[in-house]
Amino acid sequence: MTVSWPDVVARSRGLGSRLLSRARLAALADGDLAGLAAALNLEPRTGHGAAGRVSWGPAELDRAIARRGAGLLGLLARWCGERAGVLDLVFGDEDRRSVRALLRGAGAGSLVPTPQLPLRALDVLAEQRGPAEVASLLAAWGHPYGAVLLPAAARPEPDLAGLEASLSRAFLVRARAGARRGDRDLREAVVMEADLHNATALWTQAGQPVEGEAVFVEGGRRLDLTLLRGLWGQDRGALARALGRAFADTPFAAVLGDPDLAGADLVRGLRGARLRQARQAARLRPLGTAPVLLLAERIRAEQHDLRALAWGPELGRSPASLRALLVTP
Repeated sequence: MTVSWPDVVARSRGLGSRLLSRARLAALADGDLAGLAAALNLEPRTGHGAAGRVSWGPAELDRAIARRGAGLLGLLARWCGERAGVLDLVFGDEDRRSVRALLRGAGAGSLVPTPQLPLRALDVLAEQRGPAEVASLLAAWGHPYGAVLLPAAARPEPDLAGLEASLSRAFLVRARAGARRGDRDLREAVVMEADLHNATALWTQAGQPVEGEAVFVEGGRRLDLTLLRGLWGQDRGALARALGRAFADTPFAAVLGDPDLAGADLVRGLRGARLRQARQAARLRPLGTAPVLLLAERIRAEQHDLRALAWGPELGRSPASLRALLVTP
């Protein structure tokens, strides 16, 4: 049965108009946290400052930014109704990102809550003492990622890379199942997600003599297990050449083909490439899932940029350096 999207596409365009433009974000880099809070329509917090009103700090702003992202995605999910399951690539990905961060010991403040993992649940998970407790709690709640993670997380020394791969496999199984009821753009996006997982795993382990089977996920098209075995542990120069060829016809080639990108620079580069690819697909096929996928990427890009602006002064970044970090086009 073909799923229709024009109503969601029309509403997505309206919701997209509520996102901050690059020009507005760039202008906010010259201001302070009070200006950023005002741009997000946040009132001064009640506290013990002058007249009982206190300004926003970066941690509080970070939490408000996460709530903003959750609200936008939640609104999109409500518009999709029963079709939201088709878009597990979008809505299930937020849970994957949150659980991945929690396995690494991140706090809940910067995570985007979802219907399956609301803010209170994220707070409780962030209080757990390690991957085993996080997985056990998820399993007790009946969250689909709990049962997947529990066996490996319960080991005396759980392998974080392996846990993240298990998490991505579970996410991609659900995303593929939903995409079968979607269109070509959605199915292709799921395939690319698998390829990008494997490419990122290669970058993360560059130069290390380890085997890649434990972190490989199936479902991609550009990096099969044979190719990955040949590249595993190669230095960044060799990886960049191979990955540049593998992704040659995509916006990801320039990012994965740059041997100098790593860490936050790689994440930021891939975020920008995702946006470019989604924008191109939305122009070519404006009535299917492509514009909806583009909106999700724009929301994530805004989250990235707002957090950079919120924490920039605390980290001593100049306005020029903050503007260089922006990924919103």
